[in-house]
Amino acid sequence: METLREQLSGGKAPQSNPRSTEEKSPKRHTLLLWEPLAILGVLTLIFGIMYYSRNKKRNRAELEGQQNFCGSCGNKLEMDDKFCSKCGEKVS
Repeated sequence: METLREQLSGGKAPQSNPRSTEEKSPKRHTLLLWEPLAILGVLTLIFGIMYYSRNKKRNRAELEGQQNFCGSCGNKLEMDDKFCSKCGEKVS
């Protein structure tokens, strides 16, 4: 075993110095608390805006697709009509 160590180290036996291994150990990077929370907040904001705009477009398309007609005469009604403009029937 000693000969293998000598061959690998270039003919010199390795010297163990506990202090040198401590100095060479990598330092851990620690995240601050606000960094992941800021990323989570930005992502939540982005997805919230996307959800709101998608639902707003969907609701607008549904309202535009609905055409109200009078149940009595079949006249086309406006969204804010309370009575039919042709026959005077109350719109439900």
